Amino acid sequence: MSPQPLPLPHLETALQPLDTIGGADPFSNLPTFIARPQQVLRPEELRFLEDSGALTVPHSDLRDQLLLSFVLYVDPHLPVVDIQALLDAIEGRSSDPVSLLLFQAVMFAGSHFVDMGFLEEVGFKTRVVAKTYYFRQIKVLRDLAWESDRLTVLQATLLHQWWWTSSSELEDPWYWLGVCISLATGIGINHPSTHAVKEERTRRLWKRIWWVCITRDRTFGMVQRKPMRIKDEDIALPPLNFRDFETNPLRTAIPTLAQSFSVTDCVNKVLLADIFMSQTNLLLIAGRILDCSYNLQGFLNSTSAWYLFYTPKQRQELDQDQLGHLLEELDTWSGQLNRNCRLKYSHDAGTDADTDEKLADNVHVSRAALRLSYLLAQELFHRPLAFTPERDQRPDSQQDYSESSSTVAARSRVSEAASEIAEIITTFHRENSLGYLPPLAMTCIMTAVAWFLMELRWAQKSPADLPGHQYHQCIRAFSKFKDSWPIWDETFALLKVMAIQQHVWFARTMAMLSKSVPMIPSPSSTANSVNGSTASKSRSRTQGQETRSALSNPPPNMQTASDFNTDFGLHTVGYRSNGGQHAGPYVDLRSSAAPIIMAPMHPFSFTATDLGSIDAIPYGDLSMDHALDAYGLGDTISSVIFDFPAVLSQDIEEYSTIPATVANSGRTGLSY
Repeated sequence: MSPQPLPLPHLETALQPLDTIGGADPFSNLPTFIARPQQVLRPEELRFLEDSGALTVPHSDLRDQLLLSFVLYVDPHLPVVDIQALLDAIEGRSSDPVSLLLFQAVMFAGSHFVDMGFLEEVGFKTRVVAKTYYFRQIKVLRDLAWESDRLTVLQATLLHQWWWTSSSELEDPWYWLGVCISLATGIGINHPSTHAVKEERTRRLWKRIWWVCITRDRTFGMVQRKPMRIKDEDIALPPLNFRDFETNPLRTAIPTLAQSFSVTDCVNKVLLADIFMSQTNLLLIAGRILDCSYNLQGFLNSTSAWYLFYTPKQRQELDQDQLGHLLEELDTWSGQLNRNCRLKYSHDAGTDADTDEKLADNVHVSRAALRLSYLLAQELFHRPLAFTPERDQRPDSQQDYSESSSTVAARSRVSEAASEIAEIITTFHRENSLGYLPPLAMTCIMTAVAWFLMELRWAQKSPADLPGHQYHQCIRAFSKFKDSWPIWDETFALLKVMAIQQHVWFARTMAMLSKSVPMIPSPSSTANSVNGSTASKSRSRTQGQETRSALSNPPPNMQTASDFNTDFGLHTVGYRSNGGQHAGPYVDLRSSAAPIIMAPMHPFSFTATDLGSIDAIPYGDLSMDHALDAYGLGDTISSVIFDFPAVLSQDIEEYSTIPATVANSGRTGLSY
């Protein structure tokens, strides 16, 4: 298949294309600081590289802006590149050229946060389009084995860890993390004996790279509930310290970088190093929480999707002594956190205010990312303790449960974490700086939204009843990520499912509480009535007829389920139960993302076992009043995304044939 043409019509204004292949040096138009390939490429491979744009580098103006964005907003989270060595090569102070693969990876990583105006100048309409173009360059170079140095391949692979287009993607970030760990262990980055024979500068870089692999491993466990690959006992390198970071001001003659306070001030670099080390310690604790409070559980008997995820243990399975120790670790970490690493809120007052104003914006962003990670760790710890089995299964039940003080306390801590997440996200949204947060922010929003919906359900409220609720603030903030991260569409589709289920539950609960619209009998209650009295049979029949009559003649201002289904792009086909095929439609979520819905959100979502205990109301029997606005999304849903992405119409039958009344709600770990 011939390569697709370049996506941009105006690239020639800002990029340097390669001359037609056929001369003595097909790479003569590459900058002198770019290393030539270490292998001989066939003519068709050279042509493919040229046509795909892999041999095209940004013009110096765009390159410098991408470098600045990389230094400010990527390196603090992924310190895997010797930036000074990179700048020395670009500016001609070093005889060691830069790998084209690594250079393109740096450009790609910088495109996450560079000002959109610079991308628009060269023809990119959205940030996602730009990142797609730059990622393709990396992929082509990697597929054609342009680079043979394993350390360079490892660095470049870590730098595209934030690229994710679909949960059904085989080579997703978790897959590439496994490749990184294999490369790192294969060349001995994880072993002290290998470091002993390296020069100091190389040792510092290798140590940072390995600890980035560890933090990414723990992040995937905490955010996506994916199995951790690196055990605590296998970590042989000592913890990071300030000497492992490049805390001196960068030496550069590039005006864009030299004029940046964040690049030239060593105080900011020291603070960023401290924040990264603090986050490393926090994520190690999060990994131990996963080991203590979560089990690996299989979801979906299919090899077309990832199978194992961490799910909370039952309360009786938890080791209370170990839990107490982990809680003490979390509290100690929080109490001993350097004040310079703490996120300052607008309502905080103190002597640090003037000092904070002098700090760079990227320090504030890193502080926020650290705080969000801590709040996710808090939620991770308290989630298994925040639910009783009865309330987990039927959070809409009117029955009173006697809950222990530990359950109440855990629920309060989760609620506080969700509320603070919403406060941080809202603040960044108000300051128009959401785009500078790492993609972990999307996971935080989903976590908060899932909890808010659970609280509303327990309070028997609809989001529309509380227009000032933080739920609405999170939804508005979430829409800002649409043009930044390709996984947004699928993540937002799951958020829609959460909102749909909340609305359907609310409408159904109101019908159950209304005397004029009796509850529809469940299949199990119908079965019981067969063995019961004739009066019971008659009563069930009458209730069902009254309900269907009431719902089949809705008021003029009510939107039917069919309209609701169309608005949200849901498939309408026959629904199933254990008894076989029944007449009537259901909401079909044939999604390869189903295991991601099921596992990370548990117990916020109904599991497969729970589905059998909930009445399956035929879709055509359900009417909803103001379907778009009843749960607070309003025009946001219809204007931002009109349909589920194509990937959500694949895979999974037994878990995806979910009645409309129980479409999954809850948190997802799609973003990280």
